[in-house]
Amino acid sequence: MLKKLRKIFLAITSVACMTGNAHAITADETWNVEDVKTIANSTCSSTYVPGAEGPYSNCGWVLYNYTYIRSGHGTASIYKSYDGVLDKVVVVSQPFELSFNDSTMSASELYDLANVQGTLSSLRSQGYDIAIFQHDDVERGVTDHAKGLKALLTTLNNRSGVSSVSVIGLSMGGVVATKALGALKAEGKLGKVKSFIAYDSPFFGANVPRSIIDTTTNVLNSIDKPFCGEVSKCSSARKLLKSALSKFNSQTFKDLVNSASSGSIERSALHGELFNTLTSLKSSLATMAISNGTPQTTFGNPSPYSIVFFSIDRSIYGVKSWNVASDPYFDNQPGGYASYYKIFADIIEPHVDLSYSFDFHHSFVSTYSAVAGTTAAWDAVEFPSSNEQHVSVSYKNHNHILDWINTHQP
Repeated sequence: MLKKLRKIFLAITSVACMTGNAHAITADETWNVEDVKTIANSTCSSTYVPGAEGPYSNCGWVLYNYTYIRSGHGTASIYKSYDGVLDKVVVVSQPFELSFNDSTMSASELYDLANVQGTLSSLRSQGYDIAIFQHDDVERGVTDHAKGLKALLTTLNNRSGVSSVSVIGLSMGGVVATKALGALKAEGKLGKVKSFIAYDSPFFGANVPRSIIDTTTNVLNSIDKPFCGEVSKCSSARKLLKSALSKFNSQTFKDLVNSASSGSIERSALHGELFNTLTSLKSSLATMAISNGTPQTTFGNPSPYSIVFFSIDRSIYGVKSWNVASDPYFDNQPGGYASYYKIFADIIEPHVDLSYSFDFHHSFVSTYSAVAGTTAAWDAVEFPSSNEQHVSVSYKNHNHILDWINTHQP
């Protein structure tokens, strides 16, 4: 039972700790976000930054004593290779984190997420530099995130000494990278970018069970009133559920989650755009999709299943119960799995009378979505022999990543 669970990662729910100081970010290796004056049309001020190598202009990234300054889109933290020379850069684009307390993953947590098999450490030992790209506000949507990543890639392309760049997109990071790379290609500015790996990315959307979203709304409607049971319990439940609904209504959630309450037309348009971009990128750089799902193996739950059952004593309004059931059409598809029914139950447990809940694995990013509908969209596609946890990195996939980078970004 997780009494104090604060956030859901649309990636993986735990990360390994970094040990020792080999991966520490020193002062001259961190690309920080700093506020820069913007004007009405959202382009950035061209005011010269004292001490910088160049003026800040057109919302770009500017080197300032080894610190890249960015207003409004994101931050990149550099983990240099063990040779200490910034030349062969592998950019890791972050996954989506659905947080209930406005906290975010740190650069070191994101590093650990991708380095669970020692993948990033191995790359650094081979002379590659790692840039962990994070968004200023993960809820703004993939279009906004792509603007920041595009600007970062442009800076790397323009920086003397940088010889080549690859991009690894974790979950949403692959969608963001596709939009950024597509924009660069349209402008004829892919430059030094040599390869792209999308790691279990929801090109055709992800599955946060609709019953969780609907139950959150229904419970809030039933308790958002005076004299509802224990005042403190109802108050805390209302606060939690209102926070959850605000996340469910965020632009990023609407962009990525097929069960979101709105945005279906825009999502369909985004899916088509991503597919066309991916097929176009193949002619300019090496692309690989890694899926955590198998091509055909389902989760063995073809019928609806009651996962969570709970109730709330609403005092003068009486006891009301809710049953959260699975949706086989989405939950049973082959794909990288998550356990959001159990996570939902653990979050609400302190605020309700929970009768039961089950740790039910369900498809989160279907295999179909992770390959954008077809293997033909890629130069290479890798599948596991059994469905894996979303964005978990197996030793097999660790080797796939190393081989791909070494081959296409030597």
